[in-house]
Amino acid sequence: MLTNVKKYRLEKGLTQAELSNASQISLGTIRKYEQGLANIEDSGLFALLMIAKALNVRPYDLIESQAMRLLWMQAEGSNDN
Repeated sequence: MLTNVKKYRLEKGLTQAELSNASQISLGTIRKYEQGLANIEDSGLFALLMIAKALNVRPYDLIESQAMRLLWMQAEGSNDN
C-alpha cells in the first residue's frame, strides 16, 4: 500500500529517518503512517501540519480519506481535487 506520506516522501528523496527529523515526528509514527497502521488524519493537527511542512505539500495532500480531504479543501477554500 502506497500511502500519501510514503508517496510524497519518496518523491522528495527522503528516508523515513530524514522525514522524522525534519517533521519532529517519531520514526515509529512515520513508519505506522506509511504501513497503513495509523491514519494521519486521526493523529491530530500537529502531526499533519509538521509532516506537510517537512514534505513541502499541503496538509490535505497527506489525507487518505477522500471525504476528509474534500472537507479540508473546502475549509481552506481550495478548488484542487
